[in-house]
Parts: sequence; structure tokens; C-alpha cells
Amino acid sequence: MTMLFSNKYAIMNDLLNILKEWIPLIKDIVIIGTAIITGYVGLKGLGTWRRQLKVNTEYKLAKQLLISVYEIREIITSIRNPFILYSKELDMPKEKLQKLSQKEKNWQSKAQAFQK
Repeated sequence: MTMLFSNKYAIMNDLLNILKEWIPLIKDIVIIGTAIITGYVGLKGLGTWRRQLKVNTEYKLAKQLLISVYEIREIITSIRNPFILYSKELDMPKEKLQKLSQKEKNWQSKAQAFQK
């Protein structure tokens, strides 16, 4: 019976020695695999970030271009419209207004309307 126990302990001792040899190797392989996977995921993430930055920049540029086109359209529409509303009251100090004739006041109010 003692031989049976000693034989089991010998087998377990041999198995333990084999595991002691292989565990550091398996650990190194897992660490190397993890580093490779991490590098791959990092590169993919950088590629995605670069594409997103490019698309975002193109979107902002297209949006600004569209806003500019709409502003130009509004300016052209306002230029082509011959009807202009203007106020007879001028944005001038009272002393200067008293020195102007009625014709000059009308001209100044039209000039202010075109400046706005």
C-alpha cells in the first residue's frame, strides 16, 4: 500500500515539475499575444479616429460652404429687389440735422438705408 501512495506522489511530483517548466512559457506566450492584440486594436482605433476627423472636417467645410451660398443668395436677392424701406429719421446728432436742407436729409436717409 505504501508503494501505491509513493507511486502516486511520484507521478504528482513529476506532473508538478512539468507544470513548473511550462507555466512561465505559457505566461510569456499569453503576454506576447495580449501585446499583439492590444497593438492591433490600437492601430485600428487610430485609423478610425483619423477617418472620423477627416469626415468631420469635410462636414464642417461643407456646412460653412452651404451657409456662405445661402448668404450670397440673400445678398443677391436683396440687391435685385428695387424696393428699399428706409426711415426718414436720420442717425445723426440734432445739431447736424438742423444744418441740413430737406433734400440733403432725404439723400442722407437713402444713403443710410443702402449702408444697412
